[in-house]
Amino acid sequence: MKRTLQLLLAAVLAILSSNASPLSIRTAMVHIQDNLASAGKTHFLSSTGMSAIDLTDSELICMKLDGFDALVIDADENPNHNCDYVKMHYRLYPEGQSPTSWTTFEATSHAPWWVKRDIGLDLLDGLTHGQAYRFEFYFEAAEGDSVFHFNNGGENYVVKFIPGDRTKPHFVSVGVAFSKNDAECPYYFIDGNRDPESGMGTVNSLLFKSSMLSMYIPDGITLRNPTLTLGIDSEWVRQEEYVDVHTQMGVTHFFMDNVGIDLLTGLAEGEHTVKIFFQATDLNGNEYTLGLNDPRFEITFTYAKGSSGVKGDLNGDGKVDVSDLNEIIGIILSQ
Repeated sequence: MKRTLQLLLAAVLAILSSNASPLSIRTAMVHIQDNLASAGKTHFLSSTGMSAIDLTDSELICMKLDGFDALVIDADENPNHNCDYVKMHYRLYPEGQSPTSWTTFEATSHAPWWVKRDIGLDLLDGLTHGQAYRFEFYFEAAEGDSVFHFNNGGENYVVKFIPGDRTKPHFVSVGVAFSKNDAECPYYFIDGNRDPESGMGTVNSLLFKSSMLSMYIPDGITLRNPTLTLGIDSEWVRQEEYVDVHTQMGVTHFFMDNVGIDLLTGLAEGEHTVKIFFQATDLNGNEYTLGLNDPRFEITFTYAKGSSGVKGDLNGDGKVDVSDLNEIIGIILSQ
């Protein structure tokens, strides 16, 4: 599970000019890393489709412009190797106020692709918490004396967002992984804005395997290693500490691997709920929590001992052995 999570927003622009133009940009990708979801989120912008991305349904703690790519083609839609330059112009200003002047990044030629990487521009730096903003951009390309603008018909392309409070630590995203029925279970990515995936269905074995937690930590604040607490139904049963740490793009990622907690120990058959609670404490004793008594951080499942499909497997462990004989003896004695 140990991997670096890159929160990637790829805005894909399919911008086609008329056949009279000697060149056009067929595809341009603007990479914006944010904290919407650890699995990333993709929106499509095109001359005939979506021209703006609205992220104002939640406050962002992390938002950085990482780079952009552009594929240049000629009038016949063949790769163009004669383009002189490709630039991205952007401006950032509060919603409802007059736009600021443009700032420009110029790409490097890998004809017919033009690429700009590792910009690392913090789009939230110096912005006001709670105020809506517009990140607006367009592309420019040239061949000889001819200059072309790819700008959504003059309207440009816009990402709307609201900065969060960056004076204190925040949980950016969390994820947990299970093994169920002796097979790896899909990763459950959870954040403060979205519900977890639907329940895990029927299980005869269920292990908690690993977890990743990402946090924004402001300068000047030091956190002790965060913890994850697991609960079953109404009881909190186990707490584990994140031990491995990696920092990228201003976000600190904490990991725990190969935990192997059996979540079915002592459970009766039937419907149950796994609860997950995250906690971090700074050196001054301030606590930061996520998931406590919150249904968005609960995952349901149904425990059925005989759900493995193996004939004679009465306890549902996927095999027939002496433990199944104990099940038979228990049934007889209960009569």
